[in-house]
Amino acid sequence: MKAALQARECEKVFGIFWKFWVQERAVRSEGVRKQLILLGVTYPQTDGTSLAVSVWLDGLTPVYEKILADFGERKVEREMVNRLLNLLLVSLLLLLLLACGTGSSQQSKGTDTLQRVQSEGKIRAAYFVEPPAVMKDPNTGELSGTFVEAIKFIASQLKVKVEFTEVDLAKFAAGLQTGSYDVSIGPTFRTIPRASSVGFTRTIFYLGYDGLVSKGKETRFKSESDLDQPGVTIAVKEGSAIHRYAQDNYKKAKVLVLSGTDLSLPLQAVSSGQADVGLMNEHTVEFYRRQHPEVAVILADKPIQVTGMSWAVRNDDLVWLNFLDTSLEFLESTGQMAQWERTFYFGQPLKHSMPSY
Repeated sequence: MKAALQARECEKVFGIFWKFWVQERAVRSEGVRKQLILLGVTYPQTDGTSLAVSVWLDGLTPVYEKILADFGERKVEREMVNRLLNLLLVSLLLLLLLACGTGSSQQSKGTDTLQRVQSEGKIRAAYFVEPPAVMKDPNTGELSGTFVEAIKFIASQLKVKVEFTEVDLAKFAAGLQTGSYDVSIGPTFRTIPRASSVGFTRTIFYLGYDGLVSKGKETRFKSESDLDQPGVTIAVKEGSAIHRYAQDNYKKAKVLVLSGTDLSLPLQAVSSGQADVGLMNEHTVEFYRRQHPEVAVILADKPIQVTGMSWAVRNDDLVWLNFLDTSLEFLESTGQMAQWERTFYFGQPLKHSMPSY
């Protein structure tokens, strides 16, 4: 609360500074305005008021005018002092930006989540089903999996509970940005476009994309180049990393984009005959294959776009992110994460190193 008040007070100071020195005294502060624009600093008109600050800022005006008047007609010296004073004002404003921007508002955002979790007694965790990290019993709705166990363990150490919310992979970032939940534990590919809108935890394991085709057709697709051919329909899940990859790289084949929360939708399209190939992450493909004898795996020996998998938080939530990174490192270094992986992934550990190329 204190940090939030400091942030609002800084906003008032900026507003007053702008009003008294850059707007109402536009003629004499034109140099300040130009230098601010060159530095990329802009600030909108604000109606914030504070008597003490107003008096202080307004009191600078006669001092400013007296210094200039003392130089009379000596235009060279007068212009030099004018420029120096403008530069001083810009410097003061930049110092204020640093003090308020990094010292108040950013720190406030960074500490809010961890403080709120501890004060409210709950972690709001978004998820989407992606075995073995997140699994959901179709009859009871009960959640399990490596990431589910991990967030529960972390919550137990904080002596709080976990409030789970199911989300669509295509929309998980929006919920983080609006504060609908504190963390997305759905295993997410750490791509460059996604990193511009969310903050990723440390890589927990590595994963790529392979695919499914109808049994008997696997010899037709021996390599990735065999996918991008006329007459081939490739199904992908909207919002997945492979969705964008397919649109960027497959120009001859037809890319069928499927919407919904179920990551197995592209694989179901193969079973139903809608698509020739369904692309999805290796884990989802393996779980689906074990339950559907009518399909066969392709590209298993050379998966597409192997990338680190992580949890995601708001990209300015640095204190919360650091806490989660430390927690995940503890679970990995103690062997607890590996134990959960063997429990939920057919007795096998997941990939914890990047492939060699």
